[in-house]
Amino acid sequence: MFTCDQIKALIAGFLTMMIYGSAYTYGTLVPYIISYIYHHCTFSSDKADPTINGSRMAALLPFSFISLNLGMWLSNVKKIKFSNKINTLIAVGGMALSFLILSFFSSYEMYFVWYTLYSLSIGYGYLAPIKNCV
Repeated sequence: MFTCDQIKALIAGFLTMMIYGSAYTYGTLVPYIISYIYHHCTFSSDKADPTINGSRMAALLPFSFISLNLGMWLSNVKKIKFSNKINTLIAVGGMALSFLILSFFSSYEMYFVWYTLYSLSIGYGYLAPIKNCV
């Protein structure tokens, strides 16, 4: 039978993977993100970016998946490799910080940079729950 620690590890792995899986919902969020960026202003400008449209936002998706895969590779680099718990903590912290910062931007370029960093954070922590469950 399973021990309490094994069950906790499986539950933690599944919950973490549900958070990481939010990267795959980007396509359904695009209309809302476009609306938010278009109708809100940044701290540094008075006007939102009028060039925001679906095709520009859809172009972000391939770059985010490249960044996600780069993050997976970074999590196995010996110089910056930590335990699974620390990798997950860094990844979830990076995701939370990226999303907090994303909520303040209304320009496509800044959204692009920070969403790519969000994807990098997901990739960095993606393998830790899988290794833990295995």
